[in-house]
Amino acid sequence: MSGFEVTGDVTIFGTTTADGFYTIDGNSDQWNSAYSTVNSNSASWAGGSGVTVGLEGQIPFVAAGDADFEYGAMSYSSSTLSVTGDLDMTDGDLNNVGHIQFDITHGVDPAVGHLAWDSDAGTLGLGMVGDNVTLQIGQETVVYVRNKSGADIPNGKLVYTTGSQGNRLTIDLADNTDSDKFHILGMTTEDIDDNADGFVTTSGLVRGTGAQPINTSGFTEGDSLYLNSNGDYTNEHPSSSIVGTILFGHVVRSHANTGMILMTAPQSFSVGNDFDGTLRQSVVNKNSGVNAAAGFTAVNNANHFTTMGIACTGNTTFQDAGGDPVSVYYSPGYGDHWHAVDGAKDFVWFTDPTDSHNNSALNNEVMRLSSDGTLQLNQYTTNGYMRFVNSDGTVAVDSSLTLPIVSKTANYTVLATDYTILVDASSTAVTITLPASPSEGQLWNIKVKDSTNTVTISPNGNNLDGESSDIALIEDESITVQADNSGDFWIL
Repeated sequence: MSGFEVTGDVTIFGTTTADGFYTIDGNSDQWNSAYSTVNSNSASWAGGSGVTVGLEGQIPFVAAGDADFEYGAMSYSSSTLSVTGDLDMTDGDLNNVGHIQFDITHGVDPAVGHLAWDSDAGTLGLGMVGDNVTLQIGQETVVYVRNKSGADIPNGKLVYTTGSQGNRLTIDLADNTDSDKFHILGMTTEDIDDNADGFVTTSGLVRGTGAQPINTSGFTEGDSLYLNSNGDYTNEHPSSSIVGTILFGHVVRSHANTGMILMTAPQSFSVGNDFDGTLRQSVVNKNSGVNAAAGFTAVNNANHFTTMGIACTGNTTFQDAGGDPVSVYYSPGYGDHWHAVDGAKDFVWFTDPTDSHNNSALNNEVMRLSSDGTLQLNQYTTNGYMRFVNSDGTVAVDSSLTLPIVSKTANYTVLATDYTILVDASSTAVTITLPASPSEGQLWNIKVKDSTNTVTISPNGNNLDGESSDIALIEDESITVQADNSGDFWIL
């Protein structure tokens, strides 16, 4: 058939093959037989100036002009191509896209590699490998890790980095009782079996699900959360002085299974908070080298510094006579050390003999400097003597002086902390031995109460009144002995 003209609508059932030209509204164009498969519901079009409409592999295309069409799941109208089904690009590119409008009412969890609108989060959700995690784009950050802890780690556990393997960071449970473990990487956002890979949220929301629950029912929504032991967390500021205080997030939803936690950048040393206890910062140094110490240092504009710290166990510079590390308030002598108390209050010094690290030390006051300048010592210093010296070198005692006194009925070596020794030899002979290495100026009184048996004073290898021999005392006799700078004793 050739040379025909159609002035009305044409409906084609089946397949047409044509070569040559066709005319629509007086305009001619070439019919391409490669695009000529048409069925009863495949295409309809209205004529326009220079319109070419065809079917490429059963998919319509518009080459020029202005034409509307419908074809199965696809339609074209007013410069908009609509697809109500899936569009498979078969590894092809989608180029020169101005924007993509997602269906914000779609309401479906994206599968792995799928991108869909998350109306709850108010952003796009990307399905991650493993099909357990959806990444809320722009609202959270995750890292793909490997569990090498030796045990399964469930969803909602705090973890730290132990190393790496196969281009993956390796993880284990974080713990605030161990300074090697309290540097938090993040919170697991899915169950991660031992030796398996999974996701850890470093910032953003971590959600519990029915299959992988997170129990936050013991918290109030909005609670601040701190690292606890074994990857757990608490809403109570840690009160122990020997654990890390790491604030890492907040409770968003309180629920026994589908709890929700906001993971924020961990604050390893909390400073500002509302806590009925001692807010503190922690600096930990676990090195045992000869120079190792931990401290806080303040530096001014002239690079002068002051440090308050403690030596580590191997430090050979800051240690006491017994080899134990000491606490130090150190400034290299740029100026005087000023210690001021505002409001006319006292300076008070305590010791903590039980190493309790709590306020029980307040029961062990050893020295008080009152606001009026009065110095009160409640215990003797470790070397056994005290000195109260005025600016002119004299000692002034404004009230009664209380000094130690002991009674002895057997042999006894005088201590540096002794002052008066009462000797009773009614049952056996008694020898009182003076210290072998006395400090210059130390003073002792020795009084004999009963000399039924012999009472002897031994200088312990030193001289007593210029003689190295012992001396005997009789009943009611007393002597006062003082040491000089060579370690010898003199009877006053």
